[in-house]
Amino acid sequence: MNYRILIADDNQRVLDNFNEKLTSHLDIEPVFTNEATDVIKLVQEDPFEYAVILIDYHFENQSLNGAQVAEEILKINPKLIVLVCTGDMGREAPISCLKAGVSDFIQKDEPINQVIEKIRLNCKKFDELARVVTNKSNKNKQFIENSSLINKIGMIGWSDSMADIAKQILSLSENGGDSSTVLIRGESGTGKELLAKAIHHSSSRKHKPFVALNCAAIPEGLLESELFGHEKGAFTGADRKKLGKFQAATGGTIFLDEIGEMQKDLQAKLLRVLQEKTIEPVGSNKAIPVDVRVVAATHAELEEKIESGLFRQDLFYRLNQIPIFVPALRDRPQDVHPLVTHFIEKHPMGKKKRLMFKTLQYLIAYDWDGNVRELENTINRLLVMTPGEEIRPENLDAKVFNATKKSARTYSQFKDFLKKEMEEKEREFLVSNIRRFPSIRAAAEALAIPNTSLQRKLNEWGYTFEGERVGGL
Repeated sequence: MNYRILIADDNQRVLDNFNEKLTSHLDIEPVFTNEATDVIKLVQEDPFEYAVILIDYHFENQSLNGAQVAEEILKINPKLIVLVCTGDMGREAPISCLKAGVSDFIQKDEPINQVIEKIRLNCKKFDELARVVTNKSNKNKQFIENSSLINKIGMIGWSDSMADIAKQILSLSENGGDSSTVLIRGESGTGKELLAKAIHHSSSRKHKPFVALNCAAIPEGLLESELFGHEKGAFTGADRKKLGKFQAATGGTIFLDEIGEMQKDLQAKLLRVLQEKTIEPVGSNKAIPVDVRVVAATHAELEEKIESGLFRQDLFYRLNQIPIFVPALRDRPQDVHPLVTHFIEKHPMGKKKRLMFKTLQYLIAYDWDGNVRELENTINRLLVMTPGEEIRPENLDAKVFNATKKSARTYSQFKDFLKKEMEEKEREFLVSNIRRFPSIRAAAEALAIPNTSLQRKLNEWGYTFEGERVGGL
């Protein structure tokens, strides 16, 4: 990597000396100036151009000193690495420089080769800072892009997995898939119905009805009537004609939740509806055309139900034209933060409470077996039941608080175990290698370890020294 550095000094001889010495450092590109104000101008032109900026403290007959220049350029970019060179090591210069945010001092009488070495060390710091900032920036940028994409379908999240689902839905609409059946799979509470609504509202059918039906919530004998309607007198209690959900959803979308709980005889009738685009109300032999898009959902393993003879394979294939899998919330913890913010904002008590950052960390770390539904219920309970304005970790349910604490302890124990394992491996490596050499000094030199460090480690491990030899080796 090439490092561009800025050196400012009112003494041209100093700048010439730097220029001469830096010609052999091909990876360093110096920029020189005699003027304090030029430093500010150059940084204003490009705040991220320079790896290190070295400024003299005293500029003869100029309005600014090094500390004042440092203060101004650090306002432009607080992450700049600024070194100040001064021969005045009294109280004024160091205090004013520290207040300005200077990274380090260099004395005027310090050999120039040592100064260049300090510059190099700070260039490495610049490398590390650039890597961290870039990674964080890329991560934040990705979150923003994901959030924007997910918001387009009316959902909340930051995770890659939810962004991928959003891409699927938008692509489906753009490519004329508004009549394709969709099967949404995922655990209970992951938001499958919300996703079905997102599919509907992202399609050309969005101005027509969205009708939802939970197949597990309707008694077996009534589900067919709920779906397809019935004629007057079709069965006991049918005192008038009733339109079913399919007719109610004409032109729009019908969402069949918990499709895996539907009985097999009704599965056959649903398959016929999907194939022929017609329904027959209970008590009628007349086929009625319907234009309805079907979106189904299940938390069940339909493949297992097929093997057990509880679910028709041909219906599965018909429903599974467009498969969408919604991961559990524990597998996309990036979504917890925006979901929590959303639930707080929409609650009447949201403006009166403040969620502490530590509490948010606990919420992110928890596994949420009940997924988004459990998270929303938890936030609502916290907003209503927490006394005072601040929601602290101790206000969390015991299961959330204790489970997160346990995870933290488990990780801490793992780190301790890993540290001990590494120390043991290090001891085995060093002791086995020391035996090959005539002395500690020779071993240290061959292993590229400072002699004092090697002796200290051996002392800690309980070995004794016999001159240049180690007792017991």
